[in-house]
Amino acid sequence: MVEAPEIKEIVCEKTRPRNSKFQTIGQSPPLTMSIGLVGLLDSLQFIKDTGYEAPLQPHEVEIEVKATGLDFMDCLVALGRIAENTLGSECAGIVTRAGENTSFEPGDRVCAVVLDCFETFARADARAVARIPDSMSCTEAAAIPIQFITAWYSLAKLAHLSKGESILIHSASGGTGQAAIQVAQHLGAEIYVTVGSEKKKRLIIKEYNIPEDHIFYSRNLSFADGVNHMTKDGVDVVLNSLAGDGLRASWESIAPFGRFIEIGKFDIHNHKELPMNSFASNVSFHAFDLVSMRKHRPDLIKKSLQAVLQMFASKALRPAQPLNVYPVGKVEDAFRYMQSGVNVSKIVVEMIKDDKVLTVLENVPSWIFDPNATYVVAGGFGGLGRSISRWIVSRGARHVLLLSRSGAQSQSSIELLEELSARGVQALAPPCDVTSAVSLSIVLKECQETMPPIRGCFQGTMVLRDGIFEKMTYEDWHDSVSSKVQGSWNLHKLLPNNLDFFVFPSSIAGVLGTGGQGNYAAGNAYMDSLAQHRIAYGQKAISLDLGWMEGEGVVAENKTLRKGFMAALY
Repeated sequence: MVEAPEIKEIVCEKTRPRNSKFQTIGQSPPLTMSIGLVGLLDSLQFIKDTGYEAPLQPHEVEIEVKATGLDFMDCLVALGRIAENTLGSECAGIVTRAGENTSFEPGDRVCAVVLDCFETFARADARAVARIPDSMSCTEAAAIPIQFITAWYSLAKLAHLSKGESILIHSASGGTGQAAIQVAQHLGAEIYVTVGSEKKKRLIIKEYNIPEDHIFYSRNLSFADGVNHMTKDGVDVVLNSLAGDGLRASWESIAPFGRFIEIGKFDIHNHKELPMNSFASNVSFHAFDLVSMRKHRPDLIKKSLQAVLQMFASKALRPAQPLNVYPVGKVEDAFRYMQSGVNVSKIVVEMIKDDKVLTVLENVPSWIFDPNATYVVAGGFGGLGRSISRWIVSRGARHVLLLSRSGAQSQSSIELLEELSARGVQALAPPCDVTSAVSLSIVLKECQETMPPIRGCFQGTMVLRDGIFEKMTYEDWHDSVSSKVQGSWNLHKLLPNNLDFFVFPSSIAGVLGTGGQGNYAAGNAYMDSLAQHRIAYGQKAISLDLGWMEGEGVVAENKTLRKGFMAALY
């Protein structure tokens, strides 16, 4: 006897309900990212995308995701700061399927606004999808939808920002901030911004030539004094993402007839109050939420996205700088960079097929039983037999012949038959002594008339007559041995020759022996030999020399036996 670690590992892997392992997304089924433990970024994992197999709706487009934009909202979700469970809201990739009511075709390169798109295949409303220019990569395209639609719609459609007007843009070094700067420059506005550090200030000066005296600090309320000093009456438009006192200070920095565009969520979700006196100067307050737009007015997303992409094609707009790109295998690093607070610009995660990610996948059954075949479970009402019956039914079997000497007499056997019937299974349990060839022949003949052909057998009959060998009676020897010897031989001879399998749930006692169980050990040794005999003649067979099982079988159901085995082991 030697340990077989490789076989042990295979058995463990196959019997676990799910397996966690690192593998490439290219060799995985369709995946979607999830949070193992909310609040822990190192628990980000990929699970099977159960929605992939759902029928594609006429208005939907399926996209093989090549890159996904990471937003601050995704970080808040992962950290459990907001009560949401979706990750990702913008992506770019290649259309793989298109609904009949769409204008897209497989092969189209597109970007889209779609919730839960940290996955290998995303499904989007076609009204929130747009083709991208040939000169644009999917990585660049994934950085566009959320920030640039927010900036364009907020400034051009809600604020009606016009040439010569002034605007204050908060968090200017972020993706939305940089998009807003570009849109404001395109519209000819005078731009004031806030940033959180000297490094971010230098970035804005370098990339967008914003004068240094137009850049203020957002970590305190000093920006309000700076804006009032530079503009006298305040700015015409505020694009606000600050909360609390920062929001109020921004609100009070707005000029008469000004427009305040709120793109933050904190104060709105927390029902904060707004000073009303500014409304006397004919100002307006707007809140913009792209998620709500996607839900209620997806047509506006399409119009805005198309307008933005046209400006990209004409070089009026460009991606926010620097574009922070992470491979999907480093997705945790991407989230941590977003969490750090020192991040600038936009973060994009590339879905690279050869990149390895942590997958947590349900075990796919390696064997599915034919629903149009019959399977024999001899000893079907024993603990192990009942467990086998439930298992094969869970794997597709719909016709089961349960063989036992007395039939369904016990409460557990009656409950099993009721359970299988409720699951739509034809389960017959005629009394049958498999040690009698005559009895077995009659039952099998009756089975042929009412059930599909038999394609497999589990031989799990067992009779225990324990005792010291020198004191064992012939009857005790015969009863125990014949259940395994004669019973197995009769099944071997009378069942079809072309079975898909013939499984002998044998015992390690047939190899090592067990004190007081010489008859039982002999019967199991015979089953091992019969399996070899069948294989020698080209028939299917396997004998599994099992140890005693605490959770299933005769030991689990017999306290005396369990105590004896525990005493022998410990």
